[in-house]
Amino acid sequence: GLLVGGPATLGVKVDSAVLDRLQEQVVRIISDFGPQDIAVFTHGVAALGSMLHPATLQAIERHAISISVKFLPQHVANFLWAFATMKVCPTPGVLDAMQCRTRDAIEGFEPQHVANVLWAVASLRLTLEDDTIQALLQHARATSIIAKPPDMTMLL
Repeated sequence: GLLVGGPATLGVKVDSAVLDRLQEQVVRIISDFGPQDIAVFTHGVAALGSMLHPATLQAIERHAISISVKFLPQHVANFLWAFATMKVCPTPGVLDAMQCRTRDAIEGFEPQHVANVLWAVASLRLTLEDDTIQALLQHARATSIIAKPPDMTMLL
């Protein structure tokens, strides 16, 4: 993940041949990846303005589904953000797994996580289950993520 995410964060361009070889390697070792590895790798590829190869995307999606119960809110948010940034719709299986994880882990979602998930959904015009939407909105309200009108009394 750092091989891709680090340069993207620093604004360094990664040679496409290097990224191609890296993606081939990811397909071979995907079973060793945890949720953070998946999220960081896909986020890094997207941040570089690159795309996942079909075989890499398929391997990542399949593995993400199989370990989705281990995804933390930040992993869900970054993973979905990466799809939206690459303008790639996740498979129905990935979307279902991430929705289940969102509902199960909603208490751990910070404002940025909620924003990233909602931005990804809107950007890709995905349809979420009503339970997922309600969980995100209720959590946003309960944690004051949804902005309240400013207190103007301090200005008087």
